[in-house]
Amino acid sequence: RLAFGQASAEQRLGRNEVAAVMREVSASGRLEIDWQAEGDPPRRMVKLVFLAILCLEVALPWGGTVAVRERDGMWEIAAEARRTKADPGLWAGLEGAGGPVGAAQVQFALLPREARAAGRAISWEIGETGARIVF
Repeated sequence: RLAFGQASAEQRLGRNEVAAVMREVSASGRLEIDWQAEGDPPRRMVKLVFLAILCLEVALPWGGTVAVRERDGMWEIAAEARRTKADPGLWAGLEGAGGPVGAAQVQFALLPREARAAGRAISWEIGETGARIVF
């Protein structure tokens, strides 16, 4: 709901509410998500964070940890794992250079679109044991 629903620029979500959702996601999946951002973030930024986490999840099929940080208005979603599985075609989609994606990878098409709507540029990197997305 948070990743794919409407997101108002003005609406804010309580930090505790977001952290609770992150705990639920962590409990039901391969990823452990550590919400380190302070304050009550705008819903639009939470939407971008969730889309970024969904992108990172694809790169971490064997599990890992994801830390969500916000500093001076910049959001960093960083993942660590024993190993990653990168699909260059999907990740190129974050730059608008990817080809068509299937329903299971729609986050790679939605994240850059939503980031542009929020006036954000995306940068990303992926290595053998981690990946990160910044906007």
